[in-house]
Amino acid sequence: MSPNPPIKPKEEDCCNSGCNPCIFDVYDRKLQVYEKLKKTNVEDCNNCINNGILEIEYTTFVILDIIKVSSSIIILKFKKLSSNKYTVWWNPGGVWRQLHVENTRVRMGKAVQERA
Repeated sequence: MSPNPPIKPKEEDCCNSGCNPCIFDVYDRKLQVYEKLKKTNVEDCNNCINNGILEIEYTTFVILDIIKVSSSIIILKFKKLSSNKYTVWWNPGGVWRQLHVENTRVRMGKAVQERA
């Protein structure tokens, strides 16, 4: 079973802040990854299928907590919005670009902060 193609972002998904990479740049890269997987006809894609965070699709979460560890490190506690069989994991060494925690929308994971 191969992954689904990436979902093209809507124009309103872009924050127009000159992000590098822009959500459309991310989409283009994910489309290239998808095309490469499709061409190689990879059947052993269990890691990308069983992970709740797919690299070629948006995943929607609620941010339950933001813990500031230091000036350059934060911990985000997520909750999945839908119940599914997938486990959420992120490979060590995965790089998140600088994140402005005051924003309620996280573009990389399209997460919405839950308000108490």
